[in-house]
Amino acid sequence: MIRYKPLSIIKNISKTEENIEYSKSLLRNNKKYFSFEFLSEKVIDVNLYVSLVLKILDNFYKKYKNNIFKSSKMTKALNEIFKSYKFIFEYIGSIEKDEEKTGINIMGTKVDKKDKFPYIHILCNLYIGKCLENRENYENFRKKFQLLIEHEFIHRTQFLLMADKKLRYKVNSSSFDRDEEYFGDYREIMTYAKQMIEELRFNGKTDNEILNIVNNRIRNESSILDLYLKLFKNKNDKVLKKLYKYIYEYLKG
Repeated sequence: MIRYKPLSIIKNISKTEENIEYSKSLLRNNKKYFSFEFLSEKVIDVNLYVSLVLKILDNFYKKYKNNIFKSSKMTKALNEIFKSYKFIFEYIGSIEKDEEKTGINIMGTKVDKKDKFPYIHILCNLYIGKCLENRENYENFRKKFQLLIEHEFIHRTQFLLMADKKLRYKVNSSSFDRDEEYFGDYREIMTYAKQMIEELRFNGKTDNEILNIVNNRIRNESSILDLYLKLFKNKNDKVLKKLYKYIYEYLKG
C-alpha cells in the first residue's frame, strides 16, 4: 500500500431495470423529490478503506483489551499505529457532551500547509484512555470512530481530486458564516448522506427502511435528516434533492 493513499472508489449509479423502475416509482409516489437524471451523479465510496482501518483497530483492541491507559499514552499509541494513514490524534482533555464519553470529541480533515496533503485530525478527551477497558467501551468508541472516519475519508478524497494543491489549501481554509451554507455545501451533503445511512444501520434499520424514512421524511429517526429538514424546509429545495440523491446512490449504486 502506498503511504497515505486512500482506497476510494468513484461510483456511478447502476442503470439497471430495477433502479430505473425504482426511480420512476419515486417520481410517481414522492412528489418529485427525485428525478432519475438527478440521481446519476457520482459518489465516493470509501468502504474498503474503512474496513482496513477498523481491522487495524480491532487487532489493537485484541492486544490490549481490558486495560486502562493514561489518555496521553493512548493517543500516542493510536498515532503510532495509524501514522502511515496520516491520522493525528490529539488529547485535549475536555468533554462537553455525554456522547463524547466514547473518547472522541470531533474529527476534521485539514490540508497540511507544507505538502498540501490532507490529514485527518482527531480530538480526544479524557475517556480515550478507557476505550479498551471493556467490550462495551470499545464498541461505543469503535462506532463513533467508524461514523466519523468514513465522513472524513470522503472529504479527504474530495481534496485529493483537486489536482491544484494550492486550491486544496485555499478551500480547506475557507469558512462558512451560516449553518445553511455549511450543510448546503455539496461536499458536506455527500458526507452527511453516507453518515446518515450508517447511523441508521447502527440503529438496526435495513436499506429499504432507510429509503422509506427518507422518502417519507420521517422525523426522529436520524439526527442528520432532522437537521436537514429543519434547515431546508422547502420540499423542492435543491439541497434536499442532492442529499436524497446521494443517499439513493450509496444504497442502490
